[in-house]
Amino acid sequence: FPLRLTTGRTVAHYLSGNQTRRIGALVEQTPRPWVEVHPSLGFANGDPVTVVTRRGRVTYPALVTDTIREDTIFVPYHWAAPVAANILTVDALDPTSKIPEFKVCACRIERGGAVDPVSPPPVPPGAPPEVSPVDERPPSAPQGRGTGEP
Repeated sequence: FPLRLTTGRTVAHYLSGNQTRRIGALVEQTPRPWVEVHPSLGFANGDPVTVVTRRGRVTYPALVTDTIREDTIFVPYHWAAPVAANILTVDALDPTSKIPEFKVCACRIERGGAVDPVSPPPVPPGAPPEVSPVDERPPSAPQGRGTGEP
C-alpha cells in the first residue's frame, strides 16, 4: 500500500452529511464524494478510481489537482455506504483516547470500472421528514438528564 489516504470535510457538508445532504442547494453544490489525486498518478478528471485498503475498496470519480502530495489521496467523508470513506479507514482505537483513527490509512489506487453509487439521504432534499403528528412517547428531561422521577 504505497499511498496515504486522508479523509476530511467539504465546505457544503457537515459530519456524516445526515443533515446537509437533505438541503437541495448543498446537494447540488456537492452531490457525491470523489477522490483527489495528483496529476503524476495518471488519471484525468472524472476517471473511475478504486481506492483499496486492507479494510475495503470503493470506486470514486477522480478530481485531479496539484495541491495534493504525490503520495497522498483525499476522500471526503460525508456520505453513507457504499461510498463511505470510513469503510476504508482504520477502526482500531487509540489506547488513550479510545477514538478510532478514521483520518488516515495506507492505500493503493487502481483504474476502476463503474463509480460506486451514492445512497440517497434518508429524506429527499427539501422534503419534510415523515413523522407522526401524535408522538406517544413521554417528553424528555432538559439536556437528556433523565425523567427526574425519584
